[in-house]
Amino acid sequence: MSSEAKQARDEAVGRVDAGANEAWKQRAFDIVQELAQTRAEFTTDDVWAVLANYPEKTHELRAMGAVISRAARAGLIFNTGRVRKSERAVCHQNPKAVWASLKVR
Repeated sequence: MSSEAKQARDEAVGRVDAGANEAWKQRAFDIVQELAQTRAEFTTDDVWAVLANYPEKTHELRAMGAVISRAARAGLIFNTGRVRKSERAVCHQNPKAVWASLKVR
């Protein structure tokens, strides 16, 4: 990825992260931490499924990418390079990255 493309990506992620509800972001991160402790692999579909059980909401749903990036930088997970079709109807079976835990062995 070119440095220009990386900079544009990072700026976009920063904008959506800044626009998201802080309580929602923390709850989503806590869920990612929990999944990283209990599952070898997961996708954001799994995070969304658990997140649905909590009251925190955000209008900036794209901030899930920022949450996942934060977890990867924290050494909790890594991108396997594989994808799975989303099971969420709103995602229309778009491919979702498969994340692997650095905590479960």
